[in-house]
Amino acid sequence: MLKFKVLMKLFYAGIRIFVGAQLMFAGYGETVALNELSSNIVSTSGGNILLENNVFQALLICLPFIKFGLGLFLLPGFFTKPSLIAGLVLFGVLTLVMMISGNSSEVIGNLFYLTFFAGLLKCLDYNNISLDNKANLTCRSL
Repeated sequence: MLKFKVLMKLFYAGIRIFVGAQLMFAGYGETVALNELSSNIVSTSGGNILLENNVFQALLICLPFIKFGLGLFLLPGFFTKPSLIAGLVLFGVLTLVMMISGNSSEVIGNLFYLTFFAGLLKCLDYNNISLDNKANLTCRSL
């Protein structure tokens, strides 16, 4: 039984680090190409009401920074529970928006992120290899 708990702690840390690194990499890659991204949003709106809204365009421009910030918190495991909840909300909204706008290729990627975030949140008790544990922040108190 002890080996199972140790393996689960290592597996949890590995998945958390993988998702955090992937979010940081994706956020950084999108911030580098931010000029292209903002011009693509405006040029490919094609009469879509969501993409013509200025507030929605501003949120899409802020999205790479939000992804990078989530990855920055998840990689070392600092404020893990709030980061996972924020990631669930973010990718849930993104999935709904992409489904409404008809962009099915983005929906599949967002569903993978939703699955990882939900799984990490469900197994939060195994989050012992993190800065939360070092800073005496328990998973239950946040």
